[in-house]
Amino acid sequence: MNQTDYLDRVVNRIADETVNIDDEYISTPFYTPLPVNPFSHQLAQTYPFTSLYYFFERYVKEEYGLTHGEVKYAWEKYKDIIITL
Repeated sequence: MNQTDYLDRVVNRIADETVNIDDEYISTPFYTPLPVNPFSHQLAQTYPFTSLYYFFERYVKEEYGLTHGEVKYAWEKYKDIIITL
């Protein structure tokens, strides 16, 4: 398995573990609960992306051993998936 395949699997697993609860909250494996949608403009004022990124980065480094560059890739892919919840 190459690096991109591994990172895509990590992202898909985290996305699968992210749950929309009654269209009011999103539960993630790295920070829970968040009001829906954590990537909306309005919510970004309350929960800045840097704060969410910090928890995401810590989680994927500890759980999956990702490097800083891999975390950036995974974060962008994760945001693209989660925005559709």
